[in-house]
Amino acid sequence: MRKLVFVGFLVGILLWLAGCGSTYKYIEVEYPISPYTKYKALNLELISHDDADKEELKSFRELIISALQKRGIVVVNDVKSPKLIVEVAKFNKDAISSFVRDWVLGPPFGFKTTNLIDIKVFIKDQAATTEFKKFQEYKESVRNWEDLKRTVANSIADAVYFAH
Repeated sequence: MRKLVFVGFLVGILLWLAGCGSTYKYIEVEYPISPYTKYKALNLELISHDDADKEELKSFRELIISALQKRGIVVVNDVKSPKLIVEVAKFNKDAISSFVRDWVLGPPFGFKTTNLIDIKVFIKDQAATTEFKKFQEYKESVRNWEDLKRTVANSIADAVYFAH
């Protein structure tokens, strides 16, 4: 009987650790400046609805610029440079605080969030407009709002960095 209780206890600990292993952690990555990157300099245009929070959009724009700069892509205000257009369809920040969600509501409500960013990304060049297929049905949702914005900005920068 003791062995059965001990095995059950170990299985419970392993399941608990497996559940904690899926939490999001941001890892800083250094990108080499590639001579094969198609876009070295871009204009950046953020399109959103009128009712979107302007401060959050400004912060999101700064994160995109920072993510592009880490990959060696410069954001400029030049008419001749291609234009990176990020169309924000939904930009929802969770209204419930994490304390209320985790401790007051508890599971299963503690695992749900209304943080959501729904975007479409285009690059408008002199010749044509290219839409990134990855972002046609792109919706990202992460519990921490700042991590969500950083994740989406890095995803956009990666798409531009690896575009060919």
